[in-house]
Amino acid sequence: MTRPSRRAVVLLAAAAAGLLIFGRRHTYRGPSVEPAAWNSKVERAMIVAEARKLVGVWYDPAQGYFGDIGGKLGLIVCMDVPRIAYRNAGASLRRLLEADYAAHPGHYGKRDGRPGDPYFERRARNLYSYCKHNGCLDMSGPPEPGDVVFMSRGRGGWISHIALVSEVGDGAYRVVESSRDEWYLTREEDGGRMLGRGWVFRGFGRPLGRRKREA
Repeated sequence: MTRPSRRAVVLLAAAAAGLLIFGRRHTYRGPSVEPAAWNSKVERAMIVAEARKLVGVWYDPAQGYFGDIGGKLGLIVCMDVPRIAYRNAGASLRRLLEADYAAHPGHYGKRDGRPGDPYFERRARNLYSYCKHNGCLDMSGPPEPGDVVFMSRGRGGWISHIALVSEVGDGAYRVVESSRDEWYLTREEDGGRMLGRGWVFRGFGRPLGRRKREA
């Protein structure tokens, strides 16, 4: 995450005013209990269902800064889509990253936080580091529902964006994505359209691994 601009601060203030006017329709007010452990057996369909419940939720223009005032108002950042979807389906990405960090701290950047920091599990690049070093990063696809898509603004740039794969078929895939692009609303859309906005594809993340195909 990068430091929010003055424009982001203005947008956050506007979002707060909007909450007072329009109520909680576009904010996240769902469960917040973290599972005690990572669960690799969670159903992918449940993950997708939980991600789709976030469609229409406003993106946090302050990106979690300023004491996470946006998050407290019910706004979300891009990594919150897989984080909340997996958590509510019964699989804690936080626990997954905490355990991997304890075993392999060198796999994580010094500027990306550590377990116990407020945003450790809310940084897309930390999940990218996990997938990269644990054989869960797929550069060719096709993805499966419940996988994630990692992106950056340049081929060698920081992993700065993530979306959750919601549907796959006919050589294409759809994603649930929270972004400040366009309308600041979490949406489900075609993955190609998302990448057409200037994001560079950096791989599919498969925290659950690849499903075994039936013979």
